[in-house]
Amino acid sequence: MHKTATMNLFTRLAVLSISILCCIGCDQSTKMVAQSHLRGHSSISYFDSTFNFVYAENAGTMLGIGSNLPEGIRFLFFVLFVGILLVAAIAFVLVKPLSIVTVFAIALVVGGGISNLIDRLIHDCSVIDFMLIKIGSLESGIFNVADLAIIFGTSLLCLKFIRSKGKNT
Repeated sequence: MHKTATMNLFTRLAVLSISILCCIGCDQSTKMVAQSHLRGHSSISYFDSTFNFVYAENAGTMLGIGSNLPEGIRFLFFVLFVGILLVAAIAFVLVKPLSIVTVFAIALVVGGGISNLIDRLIHDCSVIDFMLIKIGSLESGIFNVADLAIIFGTSLLCLKFIRSKGKNT
């Protein structure tokens, strides 16, 4: 059985804190740029309209899911419930001995979640999105840097889980 090297509490806290702060800083600064340069303007396209910058305020989750819910319900789910999950994830990292990859992956998810939570608290329960990818007839939803961090962190966790299951069989 393969054992992954774990970090002590101080190192976990350092990796968690630095990663979360970098995530929030990158996301919030890019959202400020999007607000000042894209709001009220048409989209800016690159690489034959494959990569586009377009300003949007998303009241829902990924792809706008839940945006039509009443404001109170959206606040309950997208602010309070998400906030509780983020605090639980931070507590999990601080309590459990974990590898650096796992701590970093969780930090990306938490950092992206906190940054989108900041948006919801500042922007009337909405998140600022500004990137769109189009490849042929395929089109992503409009997203932001926090969403990328959440997706990358979740992907790392899934890969780590799959890899650990393969080693245990």
